Amino acid sequence: ESLKPPVGFHPFFDLEEGLEYAKKVGKPVMLDFTGHTCVNCRRMEDLVWVDKEVARLINEEYVLIQLYADDRNIKMPAEKVHYSDILKRKTDDLGYWNLDFQATKYGSNAQPLYVLAGHDLTPLVPAQGAIFDAKEYAAYLKSGLAAFKK
Repeated sequence: ESLKPPVGFHPFFDLEEGLEYAKKVGKPVMLDFTGHTCVNCRRMEDLVWVDKEVARLINEEYVLIQLYADDRNIKMPAEKVHYSDILKRKTDDLGYWNLDFQATKYGSNAQPLYVLAGHDLTPLVPAQGAIFDAKEYAAYLKSGLAAFKK
C-alpha cells in the first residue's frame, strides 16, 4: 500500500468511503490534500498534529480524509477517469483525480490544503494551508466545528 497514515491517525484515503462514514456518525469531514513529496505536509503532521488538542480534535471531532495529490501508483477505475480541463490530462490515477477535485472544487492546487466541510463538501470555514502554530491550528479546527454545529 503506497498510502501511509500519519502515526496516531486513522484517515480514509477514499473520498466516498470517508464521506459515507461521516454521514453515518454525524461528524464534519476534514479533507487533507497532501502529497508524498510535500515537505510542509510532513512538517504539519510532525510538529502540529502531534499537539494533544489538535490530535484530539482531528481524531474525535472530524472524519479525516487524506487525499494524495501526487500518488501515481493507484490507478482509478475506468468509470472515474475523466479529462481534466484544469490539468489538461486524464485523471487516470489517484493523484491526478484528487488534484483535479482539489483544483476544480476548491480553486487550489497547493498542498497542504485543509478543507473543513459538511456532508455536501462545502467548506464550513475558508480552506487553509499550513499553520505551524498548534494553538492557531486548533482554533481553526474549532471554528469549523462551531460552523458545523450551527
